Amino acid sequence: MEEREHDIYRKFQDLLSSKGVKPSFQRLLILEYIIKNKNHPSAEMIYQQISKNIPTLSRTTVYNNLNLFVKKGILTTLKTSDSESHYDIVDKPHAHFYCSVCGRIIDIDLKMPFFSRTFIQGHKIEEVKIQFLGICKKCLQ
Repeated sequence: MEEREHDIYRKFQDLLSSKGVKPSFQRLLILEYIIKNKNHPSAEMIYQQISKNIPTLSRTTVYNNLNLFVKKGILTTLKTSDSESHYDIVDKPHAHFYCSVCGRIIDIDLKMPFFSRTFIQGHKIEEVKIQFLGICKKCLQ
């Protein structure tokens, strides 16, 4: 493993450990896929890609780890009209735009006061989810 790749895996290990999650080989691969592929994948997409290199990987392992990552605040889930959950890394606050034509999920940077607040009108904010539904600029052309 080259130095740069080793540093990346160390960051993944540190992220998991900081959230109280043991950094197993499968967990590191799932996290790597989500971070490197900013395509808001579904569990099935993740399974299909990772299982090419690890034929013994089960769908259950992927689903269980994704659920654990969401529970620990490492990932967030996105619901779309296809009723399948899609996953995104919790890094910087942002919204999502879902294209009703092609199904792409696009990150949208928003400078909103909600993202920097922990309370609103006395209510404790634990998570902010903003999702737009429409037709992406690619499909409009």
